[in-house]
Amino acid sequence: MTDILDRIADSTNLDLLLSKRLIDSTPEIFSGDRDAYIDWKAQLSAELEIEPYMLVLVGSAAVGVSLNPWKTFSSFDDGSDIDVAVVSARHFEDCWRFMRSLGSRIYPLQAPVRAHIRNHARHQVYWGAIATDRILAHLPVGPAWTKALAKMAKVPPTVGREINIRLYRDVDSLRAYHLRNFKDVRARLLTP
Repeated sequence: MTDILDRIADSTNLDLLLSKRLIDSTPEIFSGDRDAYIDWKAQLSAELEIEPYMLVLVGSAAVGVSLNPWKTFSSFDDGSDIDVAVVSARHFEDCWRFMRSLGSRIYPLQAPVRAHIRNHARHQVYWGAIATDRILAHLPVGPAWTKALAKMAKVPPTVGREINIRLYRDVDSLRAYHLRNFKDVRARLLTP
């Protein structure tokens, strides 16, 4: 098992571990270089026109292994994407209202996009999250954020990698979403 999986399995305080290893840590992709991480976030935040402290790298680029149970804890490697959490009530509300007000305008969208938007109503929005990877082009922030992500895919250490944004309503939503994942991972690790 990797360090993060061992720590999740053994932790008596997953909320504190979440802070130390995900929310307020230097992501694995930056190899311990906190300054490089802060510089990267500053560049991305300028492109997105948000504050740098509203950004957190999550996923395997952050902890070194995918905590998605469907990916069987695969290690971060050259083919892995970059998952960025953006915490912004304003952007979340704008995108949520857009999706909620689509009505019959949803039908011209491709079937996977329609399904992804409908799935948000039942699952993601409940947790205060919007996974933009499949629907970014259709959201109000789509054109500007797509351009920003393309620029960041040319900046080390994310050169050539797909960068995805998960938009969170607030910090509580970010914490609740990832704490639930940590708990799910621990339950899976401790189940024979």
